[in-house]
Amino acid sequence: MLVHFLHFMTPPHTTPEALQKVFDLVAKVAPYNQASFSLFVFDFNDILTELRHMKEESYRITIMRRMFMRIANRLAKEIGADALITGESLGQVASQTIESMNVINVTSELPILRPVITYDKEEIIKISKEIDTYDISIRPFDDVCSMYVPDKPTTKPKISVAEDIENELMYKQLIDLAMQTKIKQFV
Repeated sequence: MLVHFLHFMTPPHTTPEALQKVFDLVAKVAPYNQASFSLFVFDFNDILTELRHMKEESYRITIMRRMFMRIANRLAKEIGADALITGESLGQVASQTIESMNVINVTSELPILRPVITYDKEEIIKISKEIDTYDISIRPFDDVCSMYVPDKPTTKPKISVAEDIENELMYKQLIDLAMQTKIKQFV
């Protein structure tokens, strides 16, 4: 199976070291891929700026992940991918409840594979140590999700509320703009 990778950066909010962490992780898992693959990096800063102005702050991560999913779907169409794969683990964070995943899922036209969905944190750490990605993954450089989690994120979002928020944000235009920032890195 050929797996391409996708990352969202938000300079200057995230550092070059945070992006290097992603490059290093992708390089470490490269031997598990069956062919040459690509890492696609998108600048998420304009969307993040809009999300910071949302009235319903508790939905920020939900809307952010819905935007990620839409961008991933657009990229998947461009490169001919058949599915999306995430590293979500049920219940680890607010956006990984059944209700949150369902609200995020509806934005995807492709199947979403979640190979570690039932694993707890310790099981995931054990795997990361076995494949030698643990030390890279714990480097102290924040990503966009961890930096902008609201104080009280919703764990039971509603699709209708998420759609209303997105319509106020003119999300389609924001996604078009993000698609123009795509950087393709061959690994």
